[in-house]
Order: sequence, then structure tokens, then C-alpha cells
Amino acid sequence: MVAVGRLDLIRGECIKEGAVVIDAGYNPGNVRDVEYGPAAERASLISPVPGGVGPMTIARATRPHARRSASATHWAGSPHTESAERVP
Repeated sequence: MVAVGRLDLIRGECIKEGAVVIDAGYNPGNVRDVEYGPAAERASLISPVPGGVGPMTIARATRPHARRSASATHWAGSPHTESAERVP
């Protein structure tokens, strides 16, 4: 896993054959920390940039807030509870 913020800091030849590469770095312009083409030839799995771990990170980071919001709108006496069951 790499999250440095420098374009192509990790060169393809630095990747061990069969490694799993997760590029979580963010640079202006949505560019990668790992030299994608050469690294993809050696890695068994590699995350793309952009669109790799970013959407998953956002979904995971906002999950507790979404759950709290759903629970808060389904408390006893809420107008929303008439047609909906309580969210666990």
C-alpha cells in the first residue's frame, strides 16, 4: 500500500512479482504514486487511479454517519415510522 502523494514514486521494477498493489495516494490532477503500466505487469492485483480506493474510502468513512442518520429519522413518534420499520 502506498499513499505518498508523489507521481510515480514507486517504479514498476520495485514491485515484487505477484504482489498486491494498493495506490491510495492523491496528487493534484488525480495522478498515481505507483508507475501503473510496469507495476501492473508484475502485480497480481493493482488498484487504478483515479477510481480505485477513493470511492471505497468515502463509502466506508461516511457509513457511520449514514447509519446514525437512518436511526435518528426512525425514532418512536417520528412521522417516518408510520410506514417504515425501525432501522437496526
